[in-house]
Amino acid sequence: MNGVRIGRRWTGNEPRRTLLVVMNKKVEWGVLGVADIAVKRVIPAMQHGEWSQVVAIASRDLKKAQQAAEQLRACKKISITS
Repeated sequence: MNGVRIGRRWTGNEPRRTLLVVMNKKVEWGVLGVADIAVKRVIPAMQHGEWSQVVAIASRDLKKAQQAAEQLRACKKISITS
């Protein structure tokens, strides 16, 4: 194969195109629910990201949402959903 494209597959010598995205502001996330997977894995991963920030947590149980917010030390808003 001498640099020929077949469908979307890359085959060789054709120059690759690079998309550069410049971000100047963090992505702000609101999380619905405070299940273990959210509190132990998802939200900490979001907090670890250079361009993301958790700004809100919502739960049907206000006490659980407040506990998660305290534990994660990360939100501006806590709310109840129904």
